[in-house]
Amino acid sequence: MLKSGLAEDLNRINRVFKIEQVLRDADRDLTLAYYKQSEFGYRNFHSQEGSIHLALNEDGIFNPDGYYAQPRRVSQHLQTLQAKTVLEVGSGKGFNSIFLAKQHSEIQFTGVDRSAFHIALSRKQARGLPNLTFQTGQFDQLNFADQSFDVVFAVECFCYATALKASLAEVGRVLKPGGRFILFDGWRKPGFEQQESELQTATRLVEISMAVTAGFAVIDEWITTAEQVGFRVLQRDNICNLTMPNLLSLQTLSRRYFRLIWRANLIARLLPKYLVRNSIAGLLMPYTFNLDQGSLGYYYVVLERT
Repeated sequence: MLKSGLAEDLNRINRVFKIEQVLRDADRDLTLAYYKQSEFGYRNFHSQEGSIHLALNEDGIFNPDGYYAQPRRVSQHLQTLQAKTVLEVGSGKGFNSIFLAKQHSEIQFTGVDRSAFHIALSRKQARGLPNLTFQTGQFDQLNFADQSFDVVFAVECFCYATALKASLAEVGRVLKPGGRFILFDGWRKPGFEQQESELQTATRLVEISMAVTAGFAVIDEWITTAEQVGFRVLQRDNICNLTMPNLLSLQTLSRRYFRLIWRANLIARLLPKYLVRNSIAGLLMPYTFNLDQGSLGYYYVVLERT
């Protein structure tokens, strides 16, 4: 059932976008263009409150309150460590840090994002919060002194780190000893090359349509790199089943788009390319992030700086 449905959906995508043309964007740096073009879609079809990550729904039913699940889990670590300084890397439009800054007025929060467009939106939303600042920056060149933060967290953004070892080392540098790096993100499961060709193609389409053009890292290899630069793994859980209600709701939206191929082609010609390509990820993610049969996992990872 899964295989036949995937073949049909790949055919739909090919009739609108031409799969080979999409795959030609592999390894291109599309991140800034993708997020700027996708702002309209995220705001109107995903979250009016500013979330640009997946909701986690424990009960199997999609509810937008699930967008707060990731920062709520971060909040638990802040209380456990009695944190005073917190950094969010890849802070996007500020959704997570704004939520946390309102909950923890005693903690100083800083958000860093590569996109000046995102930083401008974040600062506008964070007006009136004296314990929160935002600035532009890169994962592998953080403009902070050594051991500046008790906690660093990243929600669905470290997949864009092209210099992985350097980026992990930078996070370790700005963390205090015993500090934690908390991540929610997509990774490839081990054995990707042994997956059936259709699932491999679907995976690459999901990655590229979300501007992860180099592909998600393999979770085991990523963890090994983190350990090499001085992190200890406290937790590593594949929680993609919690994302499935949101993924299925996005797939429903995408099916509406692909229902009439002539109309889908017309929209694809009229609207920004990377905005419309979100329909590819929307259609295919329930296949790729499938807990049992999928190629990708949505992991909750907690690292400790040794």
